[in-house]
Amino acid sequence: MDFQYYINILLRRKWAIILTSILAAILAFYLANALPPVYETEATLQTGVLNYDGGDSPGGFIQEFQINARFENLIQEFRSRKMLRLESFRLLVHDLDTDEATIPFRQPKEKIANVSPEAKQALIAALKDRIKLKETALDGDLNDTYTKLAKAYGYDYESLLKILEVARNKKTDYLKVKVTAKNPVMAAFLANNLCKDYIEMSSSNKHQEQNSLIENYAMLTKEKKHELDSITGLMRAYMARQAVANSDQQSQDLVTNLTDLTNKLDEAKKNKRFAESAILKVEEELRNLRRHKNSNNNNSVASKQALAKMKEELDQMRSQYYSGGSKSKDLWAAINAKQKQYELLMESSSGALMRGDGQDNSDREESLQNRKLDLEQQLIKAKEAIKQYQEAVDGLQRKIPTLVANDSYLNGLQAEKERLEEQYTDLANHLSNARATNTNQKLPLKIVEYAPIKQEARSNKAPYVAAFAGIGAGSMATMVIFLLAFFDSKLSNANQFKQLVRLPFMGTLPYVKKGLIPGRLFLEQDDSLKLFKESLRAIRYQMDDSNEDVFLFTSMKCGDGKSFVMTYLVEALAANGKKVLVIDTNFRNNSLSKLSPQGTMNYGIILRKLISEYQMDTIFTVREDQVASEQMSLYDLIGNTGRDGTPLEVFGGKDFGGFLEELVELYDVILMEGAALADYADTKELKQYADKIIGVFASNASLDAKDKDAIAYLKSIGEDYLGSILNGVDPKNLN
Repeated sequence: MDFQYYINILLRRKWAIILTSILAAILAFYLANALPPVYETEATLQTGVLNYDGGDSPGGFIQEFQINARFENLIQEFRSRKMLRLESFRLLVHDLDTDEATIPFRQPKEKIANVSPEAKQALIAALKDRIKLKETALDGDLNDTYTKLAKAYGYDYESLLKILEVARNKKTDYLKVKVTAKNPVMAAFLANNLCKDYIEMSSSNKHQEQNSLIENYAMLTKEKKHELDSITGLMRAYMARQAVANSDQQSQDLVTNLTDLTNKLDEAKKNKRFAESAILKVEEELRNLRRHKNSNNNNSVASKQALAKMKEELDQMRSQYYSGGSKSKDLWAAINAKQKQYELLMESSSGALMRGDGQDNSDREESLQNRKLDLEQQLIKAKEAIKQYQEAVDGLQRKIPTLVANDSYLNGLQAEKERLEEQYTDLANHLSNARATNTNQKLPLKIVEYAPIKQEARSNKAPYVAAFAGIGAGSMATMVIFLLAFFDSKLSNANQFKQLVRLPFMGTLPYVKKGLIPGRLFLEQDDSLKLFKESLRAIRYQMDDSNEDVFLFTSMKCGDGKSFVMTYLVEALAANGKKVLVIDTNFRNNSLSKLSPQGTMNYGIILRKLISEYQMDTIFTVREDQVASEQMSLYDLIGNTGRDGTPLEVFGGKDFGGFLEELVELYDVILMEGAALADYADTKELKQYADKIIGVFASNASLDAKDKDAIAYLKSIGEDYLGSILNGVDPKNLN
């Protein structure tokens, strides 16, 4: 690939690229500034995914993939149709259920057909009811009316999804809910209500799940307690029967004492289970209390100050409105807008203001610590009692007669009782934990920062947009120009010729302006012709180096410049002291025959004689006016009379080969011209008379199927083909 060629093309088109970039940048800058302002606000939620103690992972450890999965679930729930449909209800109620003093967020974007005022009022009432119940289902006509209005106002699911962005805040426990809209109040309204509705719905679902869990554990615990009591009763009855069967009063007393001790042992175990469960419950409360202890009053002071400032502004605006006679509609609208902002701020601040209970939390923590100490003492006492009663039971069992102590049936009952006690203890602990979670544990989700009403629109970044557009357009223009040049099949320079044609290459001839006088090229001192003359000299050298005499020039098509190349190549050969003869064997287009070399021909008389001897008077001619000057011409020319036939048809059996051999004895170099190879077979017939064939190709010409067939022929003749000349190349494409 000739990179320099493509670089040159880009450099020649640089102003087109620059102009395209400038125009694109100007247009992008104008369009960016012409767009309506857009306001962006966001609310922040603490999810509890990272620090929530109520999870089911051992030791509170959560794998990274579990964290990502939970956040992804949260995001999808926020973006769900149910949540956005509920917010759509709120937005429609706000815009439809308004008086003259309230400013709707939006006006319908399209005409609302077939929706009567009665239908609107019915829908508003239904939507308010659904919002309270956190339900989104609508029936029949109500749903049709809602669909039309939501679409018209841009509150349908697809439209809301476009302006909503929910994402995790980097690697933190926080979730960002961002809304981008043309109305800043609407953006804050949507973001805040979406967060609050989601938390309320999640809390409701959580409590329902927890209550169901408690009911399940309570039922299982009750059933297990019944089984345990049944086994205990069987053991006591059996032991009593065994003692009576032995007819031993002392054994009966031992059994009675053993029964009492067993009951006390069971009671001690119950106390132990109660103390353990209660300790777990207290520890759970302490963890929750400590987790939220430092965040209770963070926003209280700032919220109060903001509310006070906005209240003062409202009072000033009302005073100005009433002092002016209550006539300014614009001022009244501004007051209502400010009132909306005040209400939203008050609503967002209510959580922070209500959490100012630091002293109460400290007292509660101290009380819980004392309660935990008491329970731990109870647990120690229960364990000591269990140990004491167990030793006493074991001692009495050793004193009971062998019939009772070694009874396999009684041993089986005892093993079953121990198994049931273990299961009962486990279920009781689960029940206690579930009740503690449902009673004391707060839902981890909470809003830590409400979405504010932004006063400044989001930056349109017009300079960056313009810069990006300019760079993009310039790059695109550059790419288009490059691709056009890359896929251009025209023979624009030497490298393209070599890649596309793959024939031996002799050199290029640059394009020269018309007006160049034949016969005076190497006499001119014009610097603009220097490159053209040097190119001819390079081609001349290759012809000399071939040590051949007869050269046949051909081309792909008429007009490729064979005659032009031969005309000035003759001058280059003559300038090197060569005696040159040009024979016009292009009978179909004898443009060479029309040339008139200045001066007396070198062998004019001999040429006429040879033409006559070989009976070619009707084929070739030597112009009479070429012998009228004392100055010798640079080359001799044999023209033709023009024929519509191939060379062999024109020669008609005449000995052109013998004629040519005698001419070789007179001249150093003989140049012949053949008709266009892609159109005629003349070159193929003349090949037998030439030592070498030279092909002339026109620069910027495209190759068609016939050209490719002609090129294939030139490749087939091997060493008989000396090389190709690319004619008329733009000097800018020359290496």
